[in-house]
Amino acid sequence: RLQPGARYPRHAHLGREWNLVLEGGFREDSGHEVWPGDELEKADGSLHDFTALQGPACICVTVLDGVTSFEDLADGA
Repeated sequence: RLQPGARYPRHAHLGREWNLVLEGGFREDSGHEVWPGDELEKADGSLHDFTALQGPACICVTVLDGVTSFEDLADGA
């Protein structure tokens, strides 16, 4: 659950991830927006961050087959 304007930090996917937005929405750093009913799949090795859009809180169901890594991202890796 992310409140409007909250940013989820940049992270790498070490494994695949599937997301289904139930309420609210978010915008990835690429500008791609995801809204209720939309699915988003992130491939193994992908890297991104996102920000919750204005309106109701962003609520998603996420299935992760692997881990999410926040390590070494401060170095731009």
